[in-house]
Amino acid sequence: MQITTLSVSGMTCSSCVNSVTKALEKNQGVISSEVSLMTETAVVKHDPTKITASQISEIIEDSGFDAVVLKETEQQQNDSNLTNNIKSFSSSSDEQLQTTTVSVSGMTCGACVNTVTSAINALDGVTSTEVSLMTETAVVKHKPMKSTTSNILEAIEDCGFESSLIKEDISNNNTESHNNNNTQITTLSITGMTCSSCVNSITNSINSLQGKQLKTVGLMQIYLKKPKFQMKIQQIKIQQKKFN
Repeated sequence: MQITTLSVSGMTCSSCVNSVTKALEKNQGVISSEVSLMTETAVVKHDPTKITASQISEIIEDSGFDAVVLKETEQQQNDSNLTNNIKSFSSSSDEQLQTTTVSVSGMTCGACVNTVTSAINALDGVTSTEVSLMTETAVVKHKPMKSTTSNILEAIEDCGFESSLIKEDISNNNTESHNNNNTQITTLSITGMTCSSCVNSITNSINSLQGKQLKTVGLMQIYLKKPKFQMKIQQIKIQQKKFN
């Protein structure tokens, strides 16, 4: 087995990524391919006796993009060695989660948000999805070895909305679990806010509660990070009612 890394220039959207991916994976000898719009690269695992690195480059160029072979790595058949090399290229594993932020344009109501959320959550490896109508973004936590950024973009576009990558971040589950052992993140929807004065009133109210550490109030949601058991959610609801 061989892993070949190529630069791919000329891609502008997820449709380009899908075109390159499909063009590669339909060829005999290609085992898998990972195409990244952000890094403009393609990492292809293939059988070099059936398809060479130069042939892979030609396939990408036939799809309308420029391709240059960056690196070729021979892989032993040993499963552990193969797994380690795949991890080194993808910078991910089952112990890691990737947080992907994408733009979602075309949403007009809560039903649109629910449609996008359900479509993303249906993907294998997705652990959570937060879709915002106000900011026109979706923040998805997922295992990149199971669902890629391209899969997420495609799922959104299949719902009838336009989407593009904003940011990708890799985090370790064990590290997150340790760091968040004594904290809880609570998300609440708030109806009735119409201006910045409403936002400031709620922010000031939360600031007065014991145990608060971090808070961000928007016209759509409150994000509150607090030590567990020091403050009940009911307290937030009581404070909220004062401004409705």
